[in-house]
Amino acid sequence: MKFGNATLKKNDLTFNIKIILYFCFSYNENL
Repeated sequence: MKFGNATLKKNDLTFNIKIILYFCFSYNENL
């Protein structure tokens, strides 16, 4: 159970980083 939650959090963090990178690239293109 703990391992499952840790994996889920790690995947969540990676997903958030992808969203932030995508948002930054989109923002730079709009400038």
